[in-house]
Amino acid sequence: MKDLHIKKSVLQRELIIWIVSLLFAVGVNVYVIIVYNAPWTELVTQIHYVFVLSLVVYFIIFLIRGAGYLVRLPFRRKG
Repeated sequence: MKDLHIKKSVLQRELIIWIVSLLFAVGVNVYVIIVYNAPWTELVTQIHYVFVLSLVVYFIIFLIRGAGYLVRLPFRRKG
């Protein structure tokens, strides 16, 4: 069985995309706290929801990137 090797650049790119997703989720949480005048302790107490939201955002970005790859696939040069 062959080993699967992931390049460092690919791993870094995916990590950066997930970190951006996490920052977006934290931003949404801060926005909701401000809008609903909720206590700021919710930044800590709701972190599990923020983490799940960041994974959902990452998966949506993954689907969009995959669709873009499939659209470009017929136009790629062979060789």
